[in-house]
Amino acid sequence: MDNLSSSSRVITFTGPKEGVGKTSVSLNLALAWANYQKRNVIIIPLDPACRQEQAMILGLNPPSMAEIIQTLGRESVSALGALLRGKIPLSHYGVGVLPLAKRRADAARLSPDVILPILSKLSQSFDIFLDVDPYFPMQVFAFDISDLVFWVTNSNVSSLNATAATFREINELHFPISKFEAVCNLYDMPGALAPKEVEKFFKQLGKDILAFMPWEDSLPGYTNQNKVLIVEQPNTQWIKVLRVLLGRLAELKPGEKHWATTVAAPEFTHGAEML
Repeated sequence: MDNLSSSSRVITFTGPKEGVGKTSVSLNLALAWANYQKRNVIIIPLDPACRQEQAMILGLNPPSMAEIIQTLGRESVSALGALLRGKIPLSHYGVGVLPLAKRRADAARLSPDVILPILSKLSQSFDIFLDVDPYFPMQVFAFDISDLVFWVTNSNVSSLNATAATFREINELHFPISKFEAVCNLYDMPGALAPKEVEKFFKQLGKDILAFMPWEDSLPGYTNQNKVLIVEQPNTQWIKVLRVLLGRLAELKPGEKHWATTVAAPEFTHGAEML
């Protein structure tokens, strides 16, 4: 890919397993970031299960990448920047969603060589937040093109063991550890390890923890009601800690984008095929 763009930010939110809260973090931060820097944000869920969570919460009914490609044709997508942007509805918060597909069978037919030109065009108008399920080839794809990765985890043993295994693979692939920021979500939930133990664990991986985000009773309820915490209760302690992530984004200098990945098409789509 020879399209270059240095002004946009591409941010990944992922973690060691399902249920750690990465979607809550990415969605609330997207709204905060769009308001803070007055630039629209597009959330791209890299989710082989095609669950449409973010769109439902924001009250949007966006087309999927698969549908756009089917409508415009693979050859036309990368050349139709303005038309492509116009097909993606935005919430009044300045945040939109573009899912890979609405059916798993369609997601299994997508590949990096199709997705990358779309992201390249979108980056001319949006900052891009990639909400990536813990499927390693999709994570590597996101790491390849991101300026920053928020690694969202819980503070329990299973999440930390899975984090250690993934970080070993990250090191083997020679991603710079500086690209990753560790976020311990719901760090004080029942069964969690003490913060000092979690800090010691991440020190052994070469990372300090960016933020310990506390348990927030209202998060599950608002999610079930398709509401966003930062809109409903912006003064909770969870949102106050989220400002640490907002500050990290504000100081980030986006790098030059080459829109290339080491992940082959069969690897990328294998997650959807397994499901």
